[in-house]
Amino acid sequence: MNKLSTICATSLFLVACGLGEQTGRGPTVAIPSDTGSPVGTGGGLSVGTGGAGGAGGSSVGTGGGGGAGGSSEVPEVSFETCATDVATAKQKQLDMVLVVDRSGSMEEGGRWDAVTSAIQVFAADPVSDGIGVGLSYFPDSYSNLCLPCDFGCGVCFNGCCALPTGEFCWSDDDCDKGGICDGFFCHAGGGNSSCEVADYAALDVTMAPLPGVAAALQVSLAGASPGGGTPTGPAMQGALEQASALAKADPSKAVVVVLATDGEPTECQPQGIAEIAGLAAAAASAPEPVKTFVIGVGTSVQNLHAIAASGGSKKAFLVDANAQATQAFTDALHAIRAVSIACHYDVPVVSGVINYDLVNVTLASGGKGPKAVALVKDAASCAKGGWYYDDPSKPKSLVLCPATCDQAKSAADNVVEIVYGCETVVN
Repeated sequence: MNKLSTICATSLFLVACGLGEQTGRGPTVAIPSDTGSPVGTGGGLSVGTGGAGGAGGSSVGTGGGGGAGGSSEVPEVSFETCATDVATAKQKQLDMVLVVDRSGSMEEGGRWDAVTSAIQVFAADPVSDGIGVGLSYFPDSYSNLCLPCDFGCGVCFNGCCALPTGEFCWSDDDCDKGGICDGFFCHAGGGNSSCEVADYAALDVTMAPLPGVAAALQVSLAGASPGGGTPTGPAMQGALEQASALAKADPSKAVVVVLATDGEPTECQPQGIAEIAGLAAAAASAPEPVKTFVIGVGTSVQNLHAIAASGGSKKAFLVDANAQATQAFTDALHAIRAVSIACHYDVPVVSGVINYDLVNVTLASGGKGPKAVALVKDAASCAKGGWYYDDPSKPKSLVLCPATCDQAKSAADNVVEIVYGCETVVN
């Protein structure tokens, strides 16, 4: 089992006691500021190994020397007295919106065959069962007919007549919907490609869970073929709008966009990488965030890292167009699946009303007993590790901070537990 899939084997439990009608804010245990980080090194509340916890100790790793006024050890916290009932919790469900480039250049080097085969392999894998998948292609055509340039259409792009959009123009910059200006009218380029965002927000395969949607994906992919330009801007804008709508409709799910392309945008606005990256950044920072992952296939893909980083996924997956491309693309999809839901846990449904100030998270790692992990305010407060609620006012998910998540994923036998009924350990 690879590291990225390890988290899928991590066990998560909610340990409940005295669940009655508890609605008030309960007391919390605040870790004194001079005792080191509660999710730090060397101490009962550490996620790490050995060493004395100094003031503001590190979040994960080996211990360092005690700072001024620092305690040599943070006392362990026992939750045994209130651990009476156990209910299994689940990781967040995942919806993937696949945005697949079918421009003419995807036909080169077997790229199109590699991408479409990989999607079908991913969909058929039982590991993917339960994941929601929707599919959108770009370019989206006004029609399936490509009128050749010698047809007498006047404006030609990528071997096809470019149809007028109805916009008046003096130059290409005047074509708000993208395309080419003939000095009087804008024309949609790229083999009758659409520059309309709405065309890409309407998915070619409607979002539905695997394995049920696998047959629809197979039929759609078999009927699609490369041709036209690369209107990445409106394609991404439409896909992000659709994904954001799905996230708002069901905040309990993790919704991501996966862009698969072989290079730079060639038509429609926005066309610049920085502008498209801005679209991804806006979706990633929304109240119901949508991350963007990017899989680049081919050679002209280095600039795609900017879109991935802005979309919250750090770097693009780059796949060489060779005999191993199908497997590499499939591996990228599985990696995206694993990382998208890693360390995001549903708040289990239990009887009674939960007092969220009586919730604790523990992590057992390295064959050792469980250690408490401190609650932090939000993702921006994760410098020392810990965990936080997705929405403190109406929690639906518990999220481990990156450093703590890395620790949880570091071994297959690591166990995360959520303990209810005890005073919350906070940072």
